[in-house]
Amino acid sequence: MPEDEERDLIAGHFAGGPWPKGIDPNGVIPTARIAQIDEERGELRKAMADLDDERQGLEEIVLEQFADTGVQSVTLNGRTVYLYSQEWAKVLDGDQARGVEAAGELGLSEAVTVSTARLSAMVRENQSLKDLPGFAAAFASEMKYSIRSRKARK
Repeated sequence: MPEDEERDLIAGHFAGGPWPKGIDPNGVIPTARIAQIDEERGELRKAMADLDDERQGLEEIVLEQFADTGVQSVTLNGRTVYLYSQEWAKVLDGDQARGVEAAGELGLSEAVTVSTARLSAMVRENQSLKDLPGFAAAFASEMKYSIRSRKARK
């Protein structure tokens, strides 16, 4: 419904009485503004998805450049773009039963089920876990790299 038709409809409905809070015959009509906000949010979501796609492609290029040059970070335009790495561990072949058994044998008995996030955190905290004989039989571990940026420090 066009905004002027909505204004007339609301004006006719509340003629002779006080206007409800938030509805002003001379100002913004809340339903029209909600529709406008939702439209803008949809456009922003689309723009964000496009930016995410572009960034993903650029990240692959920058990861390769950093690896080739040995660079860890670059500061430009008031932001520091840097290499971020984090080790992740997982149960081999998704075999949770084997993972739980191996976790118990490795002294990680608090793992009733093997959560990738929890297992990865344990490995990051204690790198020697990867050297234990039972680890390689049930788990895999790999370093994952990404490019991040933050406001540059002055």
